[in-house]
Amino acid sequence: MRGHSLDNLVGCIGTTGGTHLADAFLQLRMIYADPDNVAFAAYHSSRNGQWQNPVYKNEEVDKLIEAARVETDETKRAELYKKFQELVIDDAPDIFGVLEKRKLGFGANVKNFVFTPVAANAIELLPLSLD
Repeated sequence: MRGHSLDNLVGCIGTTGGTHLADAFLQLRMIYADPDNVAFAAYHSSRNGQWQNPVYKNEEVDKLIEAARVETDETKRAELYKKFQELVIDDAPDIFGVLEKRKLGFGANVKNFVFTPVAANAIELLPLSLD
């Protein structure tokens, strides 16, 4: 089943308890595990006045977010986000919480799952496959 589309994957899983899993899968496809998911919405000053960022502004943070959004080299991008995190932690614009422990169960035939702490409330479905 490796490499098949999400529609095929959902078709193979079918329904559970009368609820078609396609709805859940399609919603989860919209959430991706990327630092920009949080960085831009919550800490870029262009988002001031929005619920995620009512007032925080730091020009250096803005520049790091903007640079990381277009950087294609993963190592360089990681370094930009590391600097971003250090600045935001030093500024302390939020009370940073803790990610609770989560337990996920998959059938033995589900392959390629990798936990990612960014948007950890969502499962990255794109790389999953069934054997």
